Amino acid sequence: MKSIIVITFTLLYFHVGSAQSFEGKVIYKNSFKSNSPGISDARLDSLYGNTQEYYIKGGNYKSVSNGTFVQAQLYVNSENKFYSKTTNVDTFQATDASGNPDEVLNTELKKNVLEVLGYPCDELILTCKSGVQKFFFNAKLSIVAELYKNHLYGNWFAYLQLANALPLKMIVDNQQFHMESEAVEILPLNLEENAFQLAPDKRAFKFPSNALHWTLLETKVFKIYFPAKPSEDVQTVESPIGVLKVKNYTYEAPSVEPDPNYMYSVGDTDYPDSLVRSDKIEILDEFFDGSIKGLVDNTLGKLISKSTIQKDNFPGRAIKIDFHNGLAIFNVKMYLVKNKMIMLQTITLAKNDPNTWVDKFMDSFSLNK
Repeated sequence: MKSIIVITFTLLYFHVGSAQSFEGKVIYKNSFKSNSPGISDARLDSLYGNTQEYYIKGGNYKSVSNGTFVQAQLYVNSENKFYSKTTNVDTFQATDASGNPDEVLNTELKKNVLEVLGYPCDELILTCKSGVQKFFFNAKLSIVAELYKNHLYGNWFAYLQLANALPLKMIVDNQQFHMESEAVEILPLNLEENAFQLAPDKRAFKFPSNALHWTLLETKVFKIYFPAKPSEDVQTVESPIGVLKVKNYTYEAPSVEPDPNYMYSVGDTDYPDSLVRSDKIEILDEFFDGSIKGLVDNTLGKLISKSTIQKDNFPGRAIKIDFHNGLAIFNVKMYLVKNKMIMLQTITLAKNDPNTWVDKFMDSFSLNK
């Protein structure tokens, strides 16, 4: 994925005081700082959005974001599932909230650390397999943890059983990014039950078997076709072997287009010629394995498959990564051409994988003679 990264925020249910459940809307402002060399802070802000609106009634909640990837989520307490909608589809993808790829390793509680919206907040720190998660809360805005005893995903119940309160601020640090989310407004509202129900007439997503007119991208080294003109950005990255120049070409499909994929990208990285070259046979396995591990770790995904490939006798690897327990699939092909790594990536909802658009993108790649 343009290193992708896609995060799902655990959505919130809480009640005020000990007798009455809160019903209404909570608005959070989010900010991101990238920890991944292949993606900028601005790109993360665009993907996940800087505003989240949470609507809560009883044991159900939904979230609406101004991001360009996951736009809405709905949690159904009776099913212990939450449903996610991305920009490219009209239907929602279900996730079982009882599953959790993460693990809490240690917890720490600090008293009266900061203030949010006039509430003095304690801080609960969860040190996890994925990184560190910090929650700031006030006991006056309480949550009945028992309602979420099966909501393991995102370490939500691990947090609730210790705090029993609404997070007014959250900080997440992992290999992908540093994220801060802070409540800026709490609005009591009377919400309709049907606000937390999926419409029965949601149409199935369909897309044509052939792409529309595609756009050629050509550099001095390679050429490839994108569904439309990609954006371009260049970054300088510090690495154990020195400073690396990374050039990314990225196309995100607008929701109005009949594209089964969310994103297409090509990454172009030059390595020191004395250390990394495609004719250094003895280093190839270690080089590719390290690149694959870094990509899987940065996406917090799971490696599904890996195979050895070639392009004009230059070595490469093809991999497939599961993101977010079956929400999306990253298809990746990487080639080492002399001292240049060229990485092709697509992001696709799992239910749309495989598809002919991914094949056309990957197959259109060629090296200049």
